[in-house]
Amino acid sequence: MKENENQDMGSNTKTKTLPVGESFKLIGKGIISNQACLDSGHIPWYLALLVFVLSIVFSAIPVVYKGYTTDNSAVFDTTNNAEIDKGFKTMLTSGYSKQLIIDPSTETLDMSGLTSYASVSTTTASVTEEYNGTNLLELAKGEYLDVTGGVDANFKGQVFSVKASTSVTTTTGESQVFYVDTIHLPTSETITDTTSTSTTSTSSSTTYENNGYTTYLMSYLLPDMVSTDKNYTTFLNNFIATVVFDMDAGKNINNYPHSFALITKDRIYVYVYALKSAKTNTTLASFTGSLTDGFKADSNLTSKISLNAYLFPEGTSLTDGYKSFRNLMNNAVRASAIVALWTNVGYLAAIYAGTVLISALILLIMHKRKTSINRNVNYLNTLFEAIVFALTPAVLALILGFFSYTYGIMILIGGVLIRVVWSSSKLMPPVTEEDNKPLYQARS
Repeated sequence: MKENENQDMGSNTKTKTLPVGESFKLIGKGIISNQACLDSGHIPWYLALLVFVLSIVFSAIPVVYKGYTTDNSAVFDTTNNAEIDKGFKTMLTSGYSKQLIIDPSTETLDMSGLTSYASVSTTTASVTEEYNGTNLLELAKGEYLDVTGGVDANFKGQVFSVKASTSVTTTTGESQVFYVDTIHLPTSETITDTTSTSTTSTSSSTTYENNGYTTYLMSYLLPDMVSTDKNYTTFLNNFIATVVFDMDAGKNINNYPHSFALITKDRIYVYVYALKSAKTNTTLASFTGSLTDGFKADSNLTSKISLNAYLFPEGTSLTDGYKSFRNLMNNAVRASAIVALWTNVGYLAAIYAGTVLISALILLIMHKRKTSINRNVNYLNTLFEAIVFALTPAVLALILGFFSYTYGIMILIGGVLIRVVWSSSKLMPPVTEEDNKPLYQARS
């Protein structure tokens, strides 16, 4: 028997590693031939490792490409259901936008000058007035006391009138001053019917808000909050539940949901809802960005400047200024998007490796079956076979992955396992009547 030849069943002679040239031929044939994959159990380990890495690279290319080319600020574009860009364009050109001061030294947003836009003399516009459209000022001011003590939203918080102190910890919970701007227009054709038959049941109807206004955006500004604050995330979640949705202890919302933005000193959160507001509506899209990362990305930002002046230098059109805002938001989310991207690549590599390991175990069991034509293998040999089996699905994942990340994973897992199962007919041919004869009987 030749040194580089696979051994037949029952042989105890060890098979040496195949020459590199022959190994490359088997790998190439293995793209379409299951038999070539079964014959590749003795290729050099470094070629198996190369094919393993290449397969991961092939399947990861669509993920990386999409991660670096996706417009992460697309949520700020208008859609048929939510014209959120109209709300932000109004907010960014408002009078109070001149008091949203970018501070490069701390890479945060200074909002200490907002008070004058919510108060006249001793009168302060209330949140209720802002909600119902009777506020004649640009902003309303309120103070939220999270009476849950930073635990959960089961016990309803309260919105108080403005107090002298802000951002204090009381015996009952955390207190924060906030400003709100409801950006809406008088009734338009966007909201015409008060009810509409449900698409899921003919016996029920959906009630839509009909308060005389079309609300494009509700902007909540929290000038004293920073992401490093204790219970920051819990406080914001409770704020959304209580102030934005007016949620009761049973988690039923009382306010009709509208697209809204939460802006703290160093973060921005955006949640998009349909213009035609019903309490059953769900979020169409969301965005979480770091203002710190957005400001840090601009090396020309060296001195304090208002957000309005930063986006709309003299002579800048509304369209160009909004493009600058979109770019700022892209930078604000880019770092977290890249982390998410490489996390997905890691998941993909782990899924691929797991699939190969399982396939190798299945192949080992098949090889060791009584009817196998080649039982002289170990797990390392079947691992090499599984790696070659996986090359074709990885190439297909490269193609389909551009259409869908899920499709790429499905073809990667399913393709390998299907090829391995199909190979069983070659590795374990059907038992014939001749093979079933007892050993003492003569066989032809």
